[in-house]
Amino acid sequence: MSYLEKLKEARDSSSPIIHDFLLRAPKAPEDVHIFFEGNDDPSFYLSFIHRYLPASKNLQIYRCGNKSTLYKTHGRIKKSKNNVFLTLFFTDKDYSDLLDENYPNEDNIYVTDFYSIENYLVDTYMLSRILVDLCHLNLKKIGFNKIERKFQAEINNFYSVFRDISVWFVTLRSHGIRPNHNNLDYKKICRFTKNIRFVQHDKKNIIHNLQTMCGVLTPGNYDLSKIKYEKVLNTLEPKKYIRGKYELWFFIEFFRHLLKNFEDSVLEKQEKIKINTQITHSNAVEILGPRAKIPPSLNKFLSENFLKTNSR
Repeated sequence: MSYLEKLKEARDSSSPIIHDFLLRAPKAPEDVHIFFEGNDDPSFYLSFIHRYLPASKNLQIYRCGNKSTLYKTHGRIKKSKNNVFLTLFFTDKDYSDLLDENYPNEDNIYVTDFYSIENYLVDTYMLSRILVDLCHLNLKKIGFNKIERKFQAEINNFYSVFRDISVWFVTLRSHGIRPNHNNLDYKKICRFTKNIRFVQHDKKNIIHNLQTMCGVLTPGNYDLSKIKYEKVLNTLEPKKYIRGKYELWFFIEFFRHLLKNFEDSVLEKQEKIKINTQITHSNAVEILGPRAKIPPSLNKFLSENFLKTNSR
């Protein structure tokens, strides 16, 4: 297939990403072409990629929008037999393994170990980083050891609540029903008390509330169907099945309540915490992503891919 025919096929299949790649590739064959799912992904991945990127190389970045488009893009580019230096693809695991969804296993596709990249941003290491980097606090002075224990206790409470919610989502997905995660109203499910305790309210009506929020009906055989997923999820680390955006929401809210608690009871009355960079639910990945530790699986993926190309 000629180069012009490739361009025409890309246009005919309504694939602007392929079209963009085929336009860029001949002009930048020695660059590294990177394909992400969404807009937040570069904030997490790019600092790690730059550790391996040779000084002589530049990055060409593409956003596919979702997992399906990313895999289709990968397949089309593989068939195009392009001569670019390196193409790398990055995608979230989501519920793929739980629902036995079959996606190609390729050396140049990285799939998160956890549900999504946001799960990598929630731990006591990140909490210590932002307390020092953004709040300019002395960890010893504020008793960070106690804060670590408090954080772990409350995130375990969070995991307990959202394990049941995850069972509901996965079970419905197994029935071909796709509840909209984005419609979840956290305030109708849980809250933090003044002493930073994570609590669930209206537990008895959780299924009814989930249906109302997500605009779907739970199948009549739900109680029987969910048993399979309850057993599976109980054997897994919560980060592997709890949506990363849920966990990140918990982290931000815990952080906010912690700062309020500091000002009320820990710091001297004349002290105020001055934060120039405010963490919000919309900018959290942008701020926290570059501060994260590189996941071992990602480190291995980047090392192996760049080693292969550099040895050509």
